[in-house]
Amino acid sequence: MKNKVADFINYNKYFIKFIYTLIVINIIALILESYDELNVKYSSVFYFFEVFSVAIFSFEYLIRIWVSDKTKEDKRERLNFAFSTLGIIDLIAIIPFYLPFIFPIDLR
Repeated sequence: MKNKVADFINYNKYFIKFIYTLIVINIIALILESYDELNVKYSSVFYFFEVFSVAIFSFEYLIRIWVSDKTKEDKRERLNFAFSTLGIIDLIAIIPFYLPFIFPIDLR
């Protein structure tokens, strides 16, 4: 099963296009949210889109960690992915959403 999931997230063109599209839409939403009049009018839409996006990106991050050791039985492969360039970029992208639950600050 792990091999099928790994193949899906790494080679399925529809999944890859979905993730790339979600990234681009997030950039557009971030730009639009910076306009006060749009932020006031559509703040709930921006918030729910952010929650949806972070949920998708978090799930993808956890799945990538889970399947990173598919070729080896060595569980250190999971740590290797988590500390790889792509793993750190993924973590930096989602961590600001979760930090206010731990610390009373908002980094978004």
